[in-house]
Amino acid sequence: MGLSFDSVVSLLNPSFLGTGYHIYVDNFYTSAMLFRHLSSMNFGACGTIRPNRKGFPKTRVNALPRDADRGDMRWIRDGKLLYVKWMDTREVTMCSTIHRAYDGEVMFRNVRSDGVWSRRAISVPTPVKEYNKYMGGVDLSDALIKFYSVDRKTTRWYMKLFLHFLDIAVVNSFIIHKEIALGNGQRPLTQKAFRVHLVKQLAAIGREQSVERPLEQPSSSSTAACFPVPVCELSESPTLKCTKGRRKCVHCQRCTIFKCGSCDVPLCIVADRICFTEWHKDR
Repeated sequence: MGLSFDSVVSLLNPSFLGTGYHIYVDNFYTSAMLFRHLSSMNFGACGTIRPNRKGFPKTRVNALPRDADRGDMRWIRDGKLLYVKWMDTREVTMCSTIHRAYDGEVMFRNVRSDGVWSRRAISVPTPVKEYNKYMGGVDLSDALIKFYSVDRKTTRWYMKLFLHFLDIAVVNSFIIHKEIALGNGQRPLTQKAFRVHLVKQLAAIGREQSVERPLEQPSSSSTAACFPVPVCELSESPTLKCTKGRRKCVHCQRCTIFKCGSCDVPLCIVADRICFTEWHKDR
């Protein structure tokens, strides 16, 4: 039935959980098919929904106008399913099997009119208010990640995955910091200040290690003392700079203009063959 459907249904075992509970999900899971199935299992459901989901009403008769004001709303019922559109800073679409469309609730928003900001009470649908009350956790985590994400465009899917995990780890540590600070009666850092402090701590780790642990001196047999140098003085002529005085590489027997300054043997340093490294590894 699809990942979003199966993942929710597989977690709901009435023999363990009982029935009659209300479930709140985000728009990845919400669908008419899932909510009808949950209703048949005696579970109520509410969540944001994508307008392009199968089963979402396609009629434009009851749609919000383009110049809709904040607080404007429209709703349609399809059996047990209630679909609500509400205008906040952008259009919000909801689906619910447990709420009425509007019970008179309001919320306060800062609204700009004629260049002047003012605080105004706007109408809010019941599903939206209940969703914000019970479903704040996941959406809050997503919002915190979006504020200061380390994500970058890349064609390597594994890098995308790694960066997302990094975002999750930083946000989780920020949430733990807030809980510890509030538990100790302290004022927690903002997320930006927390990230700056985290970066400074991570950057200091390498410096502390380099200060505490002295550099190891290479042994006499180590290749650390070996370095490439030209086999002869370079010609002043641009046409002879890479050809004059070349010698045969002791590793591949091809001509080269480099040698090891310590071992005094000619060795290649070319993109497709780095005899300098290979020859020293063999020894």
